[in-house]
Amino acid sequence: MTSIDEVAPAPGSHDLAVVVQRPAEDGEAFGRTYYEIDPSRSDIWLLSHDGSARRKLTAGHEVAAGYWCAQWSPDGRQLAFLSTQPEGTEPRGGDAVRLYRWSRDQGTLKRLSQQPMMTMTRYGSPLNSLELRGGASGDRKPHECRHYQENAPFLWLDNHRLLVVQMPAGQNSALFTQHTRALEAAGDTARRLRDGRVSTVDPADSDRSRLADAIDHYQAEIAIIDTQTGDRRLLARVPAFPFRGMLSLVVSPDRGSLAVLAPRGVIAPHELGFQPFNNVETHANKVLLVMDIEGRSDPRRIEMPQGARYPLDLLDWAPDNSSLVFRARQTGDQRQAHVFGFDVASGSVSPVAPGIVQNPADAAPEPHELSVRWTADGALLERGYQASEGKKPETWWRIDKDGQAIPTDSPKFTADPEIPAGGEFLTSDRDGIFWQEPTPTGLGLRHAAASGKNPRTLLQLDRYLSNVDWGAVSTFDYTSEDGQALKALLILPPGHQPGERHPTLVWVYPGTMVRGANDYWSDRRLPGIYNLQLYAAKGYAVLIPSMPLRRATTDGPYTQMTNGVIPAVDRLVELGMAETDHIGLFGQSFGGYATYALVTQTDRFAAAAAIAGITDLVADFGSFDRGATGWPGAAQDKSVNPAIISTVMGMNSPPYAAPEDYAANSPVNHASAIHTPLLMAHGSLDTRGSIGEAESVFTLLDQQGKPARLLRYEGENHALALSPANVRNLFEEITGWFDRYLKP
Repeated sequence: MTSIDEVAPAPGSHDLAVVVQRPAEDGEAFGRTYYEIDPSRSDIWLLSHDGSARRKLTAGHEVAAGYWCAQWSPDGRQLAFLSTQPEGTEPRGGDAVRLYRWSRDQGTLKRLSQQPMMTMTRYGSPLNSLELRGGASGDRKPHECRHYQENAPFLWLDNHRLLVVQMPAGQNSALFTQHTRALEAAGDTARRLRDGRVSTVDPADSDRSRLADAIDHYQAEIAIIDTQTGDRRLLARVPAFPFRGMLSLVVSPDRGSLAVLAPRGVIAPHELGFQPFNNVETHANKVLLVMDIEGRSDPRRIEMPQGARYPLDLLDWAPDNSSLVFRARQTGDQRQAHVFGFDVASGSVSPVAPGIVQNPADAAPEPHELSVRWTADGALLERGYQASEGKKPETWWRIDKDGQAIPTDSPKFTADPEIPAGGEFLTSDRDGIFWQEPTPTGLGLRHAAASGKNPRTLLQLDRYLSNVDWGAVSTFDYTSEDGQALKALLILPPGHQPGERHPTLVWVYPGTMVRGANDYWSDRRLPGIYNLQLYAAKGYAVLIPSMPLRRATTDGPYTQMTNGVIPAVDRLVELGMAETDHIGLFGQSFGGYATYALVTQTDRFAAAAAIAGITDLVADFGSFDRGATGWPGAAQDKSVNPAIISTVMGMNSPPYAAPEDYAANSPVNHASAIHTPLLMAHGSLDTRGSIGEAESVFTLLDQQGKPARLLRYEGENHALALSPANVRNLFEEITGWFDRYLKP
C-alpha cells in the first residue's frame, strides 16, 4: 500500500510538496526500521494547488533511496528535506540520513552536508527523540514529518540559513542504527574474541557515575548551514542520551538566542519509584543550555535552583527575548512539574508564581504540551488550578509581572479542522485544508476550503484497492463475566451468506473497548499481520472482543483475561455465526500475554498463537532490552519494562516485594494447564520481552509432549516487521496453524 506522509504548501505560490511512501517492491533496502512505515522508501511530488500539474521531484526506487520531511524556505524558493540517497561509492540504499535541498531557481537536488542528521525513529522508540521550534516560521510546535511523530531535525532561520541537529563523527542516524546496531556489534564481538586482545565486557552499574565516560560518548552537534555559501558552522556539541528524554531546541523570537534542553542520562530508578509515569521524558536527567546563534559567546549551562533539579521541558520565550520559561521537578518521583523562568540579563532562575497555580497531583506532567504561554503584553498564561482553593476544575490563569494569578478565558489555539470520518488531517494554508482519505477506490489526497465544502481530490493512490472484495464489518452487544455491557467487533469472510457459520479467530488485546464498526482493528490499512481483513480473506470470521482492564487491583491482569473474551465467544456461537469446536485465539504483545494467560485458564480454543508475548513477569521486569547490545554504558537503561509492568499491566508492587503476585500472574508458571495446541512467535531482539520467555513455555510443553511450535525470528524486534519476508512467513505460519486445527 501507499501512504501520504506530509503536505508542505510553498509560501508565496500554489505549489505543494507532497511526501508519498512507495510500496515495498523488490530492490528496496529493508531491515533498518519497520518496513511498512519506512520513511527511506518515500518520494517527493510537486503538485499544483488545483491538481492540474504534478511531477515527481525524486524517484528513489532505482537506488533504494528515500526523501522525506520537507520544509520550504520562507521565500518558497528552496525545499529542504532528509534523504538516504547514495552518492559516489556509497552503497545502494545509502549509509546515512543527510540533509538535501531542491532549488526552484536551479531545478536541482543538492546534498548540503556530509554529516549524518539526527533522526527520530518511528513506532514509538525513544531513540534520538528531538524537537526544534521557532526560527523563521515562529512556530510554537515542531515541524512534524507526519506519521508516528517524527519531528524534523532542522528548521529555517531565514531564506538561506538552516539550524540543524547532526551526529558527531563516528555516529550515525537513528534510522540506520535502531535495529541493526546489535547485529553489527555481534560481528565486532566475534572479531574481538578471535583476536583475544580486547575484552568483550559491557558493564552495568547501579552507580551510573562509573559509566560516565561511556555515556558522554552520546552527543549531538548543533550547527548552522548556509545554502548560499555551503558553509557549516558548529554552534555546540550537546549531550544526547539515546533512550530517555527529548533533545529540545527553541529559538528566541529575534532569532538571536537558542535554548537547548539536552538529555544526559536517566534519573536513578530507585528515585523514580516503582510506579513512575509511563513517559520516558519524566525519567530523563537533562541539562539546560543557552547559546548565541551568531556564535559570539560560548554556550552557557544554566544552574538549577532548589526545586528545579530535574528540568522536564522547554515552554516559551518571552516576546521581548528577555526570559525563557520551562518546567522542572526537584525529585524523580515528584508528581507535579512546576514552572520556572530564566532571566537572560541576570542569568538567574526563579519559580513563576510559586504556590499559586498547580497541576493536579495525580495527572501526568505531559511534556511539550505548552501549558504555559506568553501574551503580547508580557504576562504569562498558565493552565492549572489555584492551590489555595484546593483541587478545582482546570482553567487558564494570567500571571502578571507582580506574580498575581487571575483566572481568564481559555486562549484560542488553532485546532485541526473537522474532516470526513476515516480521514487524516495533514495541514492547512491560507486557501484551505488538506487531508488523506481512504475510500473504496483507493487513497485520496483531498483539499477543501476551510469550511470543508466542495472538496476535491488532488492525487489518487492505491487505485487497485477498489477491486478488493472486503469482509463485512459489524458489531454486536454482549455482557462480560462481571456484568458489564460491552461491544465486540466482527469481520466476516468475503462472500458470507446469512446463516453461514465459519471457523473463527479471536484477536485479543487487553484494554480494547470496541465502540463501533469504525474501530481501530477494522482499519483496512493496518500493516502486515495486524490487518485482520487478511484472515477474513482466508475464510475465517475474526472476532475482536472488548477487554476492560482494571489496573488498580490487587489481583493483577492474569485473572481478568477471560472477563470480556469468553462471553463474546459464547454470544457469537449463540448468534449462529461460529462453531464451538472451530474457534482459535491469537494476539501480539500484551495480546500475546493475554493468549498465554487464556490458554492456561480455559480449553475453549481449538488452537492458539501467541506473538511477542510476555510469559514471566519477573524475568520481563528485570531483563535488559535484547536490542541494547552495542550501546556501551547505556544498555541497562534502554528497557522501560519496569514502568510498563507497573502502569500498563497494573502490578502494584515490585517483584522483590510481592513475588507471589508475580508468580500468579506469569503464564509460564501455569504451563501444566495448557492443552491447546500453541504456536509461538518471537523476535530474537524483542524490545519488550526476551525470546527466552517464549522458549521457556515451549520447552515446558515439549517436555509434556503437548503440541507446540516456536518460531524464532533472528534479528527481529517486537513487531516482527523489519523484513517483508518475515511478515509473509509469519502470516503463512499463523494461517497454516489454524487451518490445521480449525478447518475440517
